[in-house]
Amino acid sequence: MGKSILRDKSYDFALKIVKLSQVLVSEKKEYILSKQLLRSGTSIGALIREAEFAQSKADFIHKMRICLKELRETKVGLLMMDLIVGVHGVKLYLIILHQHPIPYRHVQH
Repeated sequence: MGKSILRDKSYDFALKIVKLSQVLVSEKKEYILSKQLLRSGTSIGALIREAEFAQSKADFIHKMRICLKELRETKVGLLMMDLIVGVHGVKLYLIILHQHPIPYRHVQH
């Protein structure tokens, strides 16, 4: 399999989410939102990998749409975490999301 910018960025993002989750648990004692953020933030890369091996174009589109939902859920989780817990690093992750968004292009069936 060749190089994939999307796969690489999602992997890097997942590592950052894991590190943020560890900080939230160890320093802020935040267990509920951090687990949800960890689940949605790390599932993005797995969904991209699944889409790479889709059985059809429709299957690929379906998997990428689920990936987009997880991205949105992660973004909401980061916003909530910043407001509720007040973690300074969360704003950095939001900036990263805006600087390096995973592109979404509407695909017609």
